[in-house]
Amino acid sequence: MKTMKTKIVAIMLVLALALTGCVTQKSTVVINSDGSAKMTTNIKVDKQAAIQAYIQMMKSQGQTVSEAEVTALITLMLPKLKDEGIDVKTVTENGKDYYVIDYSQNIKKGDLQKEFGVEGFDTYVTTDTFYMNGDVMKLLDAEDVDIFAAYKEMGVELKEEDIQTSVTVQFPNAIVSTNGAKDASNPNAAIFSVPLTGKINMFATTKAGVTEASVKATIKKLNTVKATKIKSLKANKVKKNAKKATVTLKFKKVKGIKKYEVEYSLKKNFKKSKVKTAKKTTYTIKNLKKGKKYYVRVRATKTNYAGNAIYSKWVKKSVKTKK
Repeated sequence: MKTMKTKIVAIMLVLALALTGCVTQKSTVVINSDGSAKMTTNIKVDKQAAIQAYIQMMKSQGQTVSEAEVTALITLMLPKLKDEGIDVKTVTENGKDYYVIDYSQNIKKGDLQKEFGVEGFDTYVTTDTFYMNGDVMKLLDAEDVDIFAAYKEMGVELKEEDIQTSVTVQFPNAIVSTNGAKDASNPNAAIFSVPLTGKINMFATTKAGVTEASVKATIKKLNTVKATKIKSLKANKVKKNAKKATVTLKFKKVKGIKKYEVEYSLKKNFKKSKVKTAKKTTYTIKNLKKGKKYYVRVRATKTNYAGNAIYSKWVKKSVKTKK
């Protein structure tokens, strides 16, 4: 299974695709004062709707299956979820049968940002603030997928209301500001409805003065890496009978950075380039063609608070190797 960073939406979509039926999902994130947390997810799937939708899907592909066959297939699928630590059972409510799926996971102290961080997705999660903003489908690396069109091609008319998803976030202290709905029975909790497609925007904080705008500014600052400056790019003397040339790049150290990327190419647009990793501010590029002009650029890189790689702007310079 994927890590926590995708489970808010991923579990729901995986089940929707697998069971092809009406789904209700409720996820709860309880954040503790020490920085640890626990997430629980409860998913309820209309059994009959799932069976009929699957039959319709198979029919659109020219295949005929019975309810008994579909039920047997789903019965085979459910244990695979159990193997992933997801509890699955069948329950009856008001004369209707449902598949009920429960999942829970503990988040270690200090791992909040890493668990909820998604590359290209604005997230900021601490003991006093919860913020997620971005394309829902990006959580699954499927932002180019039209889920409604995909279902239609399979003969199933999926509607937004077929899959209802909500996320409840609970803090150690009372919430002072949120764009969600405050839980009437718990001042420390806020409830958010999550769309099946489009943008998701969840914000809640227990800290006075914190706003969505201030969180966005914090995210931008934390994801900004200062660019280095090139001190020199020198073509080294080629030894007698040497088949290749070298150049030495020297650049300014960026505070807090332990790794840099050095890229070089014979073309100004850096096509057919090579990229090397430098841990020091002096780097010798080897195995270059003699008497040729090379374009060289360098940038600083680090892993951000969410565990994703971020980079500074490139700085570049050119040099002609010696013959």
